[in-house]
Amino acid sequence: MPDYAIYETKNAFATLNDMIFDIDYAWYEEGKAWFTGKRKNYIFCADIRKKEIDILGKLPGNQYRHYSKVTKIGSKLICLPCAEKDIIIYDLETGTYKRIAMNNCEETSRIFCSIAGVIEGKLYFMITNLKRIVLLDLVKEEIVSFFDIGCCSAEDVIGHKSELYEHKLYIPVATENKVIIFDIRSKEFKEKRIEGDISGIGWICRDGDCLWLVGFSYGIVRLDIHTDEISSAKDFPEDFKLYDVVMRKNRRELEWHLYSEKKEIISSDDKFFCWECVCNKENIWNITSRSDSIIRVNAKTMIADVIKLAYVKDFIFEAYEFVLLGLDSDNHIFVFSRRNHELYNINGETLEYCTESWNITPGAIHILAEDLFEKMANEGFGGLNEFVFGLLNKNSARKDDKLYSTAGTQIYKQIVKRGM
Repeated sequence: MPDYAIYETKNAFATLNDMIFDIDYAWYEEGKAWFTGKRKNYIFCADIRKKEIDILGKLPGNQYRHYSKVTKIGSKLICLPCAEKDIIIYDLETGTYKRIAMNNCEETSRIFCSIAGVIEGKLYFMITNLKRIVLLDLVKEEIVSFFDIGCCSAEDVIGHKSELYEHKLYIPVATENKVIIFDIRSKEFKEKRIEGDISGIGWICRDGDCLWLVGFSYGIVRLDIHTDEISSAKDFPEDFKLYDVVMRKNRRELEWHLYSEKKEIISSDDKFFCWECVCNKENIWNITSRSDSIIRVNAKTMIADVIKLAYVKDFIFEAYEFVLLGLDSDNHIFVFSRRNHELYNINGETLEYCTESWNITPGAIHILAEDLFEKMANEGFGGLNEFVFGLLNKNSARKDDKLYSTAGTQIYKQIVKRGM
């Protein structure tokens, strides 16, 4: 097999390793998932049906987590910032983008955004660390309003995922068992206390007239918006475990504990129960933050099923394992493992899963190669060798390949071969 074919081996996610393909969140719609890279600001599109990954373009800036959250509205991607202070609206049809300045965020170097929903042509999203609601007019393509969240004390930590439903914005509070409700018509805030087997409210997602609430430390409950009836998830397996990241002898290690211990971890950092959640066919899926498993809870039985995925011991600096890529119409859920760079296809009915093989499009190869050659011109071969090897080494099982000295040449040969 020629060296350049390393791009076309079974696992495209392994090829696009941490230096390129490392993401926080994806937006899924009609068989495709869109997301931005954390280390390189590429805009990716993963086609679930074709099982291939394309690079659509690159956003401005080069900081880590320049942009984090993405939502697709029509033919445009709305990219919400983290290290940056501008929103990017990327036009998928023209390949161009527009910057929208966020001027009310000067008090912090990074902002953590959470998309709530769209109503009456406006995108509502939260800046959780500033306890602020932002309205983006999608027609005018400009920010029209900011609201500081009422009913908040200085000690309150706003949870990670809010939900917009029937002109009300439901905002989780991680430091208490409560939800703040913002009426977008009257602009009034009120509190709602939550009972049930849960510790703090970190995530909210809607299923019909019900809200699923996922605890910041532990617990999953279902709230009927109209009757206020609350049901708690039950029957978690006795051997289901979570971990904490601890320092021992100047090394980070994973310290595991049983979920049944119900440890309370109220913190604004990444020591939380869930990374992301999504509703589908009367189920909620909890993409756990600190585990080797994900969780499905059924709305009728409230029984928690835990799906343990293949696990490798390589350490991850950030304490979250998995990223949700999306759900398809056949009730399959697609989860990317940041630890071993596998894409899991999980059957939502049987809970059986497999890992899938994906390809990278020729256009994506071209973009990667162009960036490599630009880096070569700017930094010289020393920097290029390290970059290329980091890009390719995880996808090569052959120990005798001399990638350091041949990678650039082989990429060039592949470009010439394809006529790009």
